[in-house]
Amino acid sequence: MSKSNSRLFKSALACLVGSGLTACGCVLAAAVWGVVLSLNKPEQMFGAVAFLVSPAALIVFIFVFTSAVTPLIVIGLPVQALLQRHRQTGYGIHAVFSVVCGALASLLLFPSVPLAALCAGIGFMAGSVAWFIRRPDKDVPKVLP
Repeated sequence: MSKSNSRLFKSALACLVGSGLTACGCVLAAAVWGVVLSLNKPEQMFGAVAFLVSPAALIVFIFVFTSAVTPLIVIGLPVQALLQRHRQTGYGIHAVFSVVCGALASLLLFPSVPLAALCAGIGFMAGSVAWFIRRPDKDVPKVLP
């Protein structure tokens, strides 16, 4: 496997893992939210915890995973290659692009500002995890001053 194919494979794998971890985090956040809402009704506590093993949790996972991995692979990989070409490989620039791409992807598919804000957060989480896995700043050769 050539070096560029290895980098592409590593980037795609980082997108998959980042999206998967983000989706797991969203499912856990939904379960915690259900537990918090049912604190004053102890009889509903079991239902909130049972959400984690229900088909509804799988639906949330699949929705968040696909809504995170699709923009990361379709938009994120070319943007990452472009940023690497221009030696912009820091975490901050990738985080900004993840937020913007998450919000724009949402607005193009479902024009809703609250959904765009949610998807911007999902983009931030998935893009951040993908950056920490991929670490594109390690690929750029150091330029001597």
